[in-house]
Amino acid sequence: MANFLGQRTRVEFNGHDVSHLTGCSIGSMGKVFDTFQTLNDPYDHDIEIMEEASGSFDFVASDKTGADNKFKEIMNLVTGYQDLVDGADDGTLASGDTTDNVMQVDTDFDATNEVTYTVPRFLTTFRRISESSTDNFAMTNANDTMWVKFRAQGERITALALLAKCSTSHDHTFTVSVCTDAGAGTTPTDSLVSGMSASATQTVPNATFAAAKKWFVVTTHSSWSDADRLSIGTDYWLRITRTDGNTGNLEFYFATAGDQHDYSGLWYDSTDAAIASATPDTDSEAIHYIKFKATEGLKVDVMDYVDAAETNGIKYTFNNVELDSVSPSFANKQATRASISWKCNDWSLTGI
Repeated sequence: MANFLGQRTRVEFNGHDVSHLTGCSIGSMGKVFDTFQTLNDPYDHDIEIMEEASGSFDFVASDKTGADNKFKEIMNLVTGYQDLVDGADDGTLASGDTTDNVMQVDTDFDATNEVTYTVPRFLTTFRRISESSTDNFAMTNANDTMWVKFRAQGERITALALLAKCSTSHDHTFTVSVCTDAGAGTTPTDSLVSGMSASATQTVPNATFAAAKKWFVVTTHSSWSDADRLSIGTDYWLRITRTDGNTGNLEFYFATAGDQHDYSGLWYDSTDAAIASATPDTDSEAIHYIKFKATEGLKVDVMDYVDAAETNGIKYTFNNVELDSVSPSFANKQATRASISWKCNDWSLTGI
């Protein structure tokens, strides 16, 4: 967030305030006229008229863990994305993994496809095992439920993992549903996202998860990724409900106290699976990993306020943003910087 001449400008990528964005330049917003000619017919000329906006974003690089991996991912969208992998061999994250590692992954290094989003893009949000504490939500009975907030980075969910541990005597089971937000980004509802079904029953084997907290990879329901169900930048909730009646606890772990810098929170209920009687706990953040599939590109909102209190101003919204290039710059004894050029053909502005 930055102040200019008594005004305040704020920029959001996929609904996230880009705190280390140092500049946003809108180079043009208007009509583009493109003429083209039909082959073998010199007299057939057509004009294509498009609304196009372009500009650039300037960043100061950050290596902070947690939420900032989202912004690192956005800077890597031209060449690939950052994923959480098995820390032992840098393979795919699997149930029972006790370590993890961050790796940059290239889905398609063809420059044309990378810029125009003709290939699916992936974005991830995660907290690592190293960020977890001993704090956990212990589910002791069937129907004990926890809600984990997340902000959609893509329209589909292709992978989900939770940090779990269970009792030494029994296996435990649970289901996961994706629920809507009540509207303020602070309270979940009991309603599933339209078109998304609950996962099948997930089994946490005590033989694997009794000794220590480990990654548990959820088998997601096919409806989570067969169509664009989520809206980028919108808050949703994972509803995790224990289903077995065995003795012993099923535990899900939180991030280290005081180290919260993501957009997640926790709501839980120790008696049933209804949000009406749930107790909020926004000081803890559940450790989880979500891999999103983005099919519509990056959404950017630029808010230009008339005062520091952000009471009114103009909001520019750019949808399906294409990233043209990333130009890094380096200076002695200064942070690494980068400038990203962009353009889009779907934009609007409204008063706020």
